[in-house]
Amino acid sequence: MADSMKTKTILAAALLALPVTAPASLESRVAELEKKVAELEKKLGDAPAADEGKATEAVEKNKQAARERGRRDNEVYSIEDRRDIESLYQVANKNWRSNEAVDSLEKLIQKYKKSNRTGCATLYLGQMSEGEQRLKYLRRAVEDFSDCYYYDGCQVGAYARLMLGDTLARNGDLKEAKELAAEIRKDYPTATDHKGQLVVAVLDGLDWAKP
Repeated sequence: MADSMKTKTILAAALLALPVTAPASLESRVAELEKKVAELEKKLGDAPAADEGKATEAVEKNKQAARERGRRDNEVYSIEDRRDIESLYQVANKNWRSNEAVDSLEKLIQKYKKSNRTGCATLYLGQMSEGEQRLKYLRRAVEDFSDCYYYDGCQVGAYARLMLGDTLARNGDLKEAKELAAEIRKDYPTATDHKGQLVVAVLDGLDWAKP
């Protein structure tokens, strides 16, 4: 799937095309959705999406915001600390969901409580975890690290709310899930995910997130 924004029509059609299965994680459902979007794009000739320019512009602005947030660490941590932060963080990128990755991210969180990467690490741990542990990390990402960014422009504040909302919805807590969706629409209208899609557009394809 290209990194550009896809139309709501394509997303909705892709979602409707998905088979009805047992509840799955948001990550797995997004992967299925992306596959269907790619198939529909091929059928439609990959016509330019109406919101494509808006999403592309948002990604560039979010990447700039990510760089600015990262530079704030220069005021808090020494160059040696920043190297250590990056080293601990990259373990997860190389060995996703491994015990080594979990240990490294937890060490990062304990040792560097104000780093931009700490916010990303907290969200990563939420995605890797299950049950109460997953909720704990996702809530902490929302409450303490909403101003943090991945360097692809994905903001922790919006993406953590998306993940937390989906987890709560699957657990039957639709009230809080919808509240989180409303927060995203109100406070993060131009937030983008790791694929460069507007997070509000992702919400439009999720039944629990509809107003």
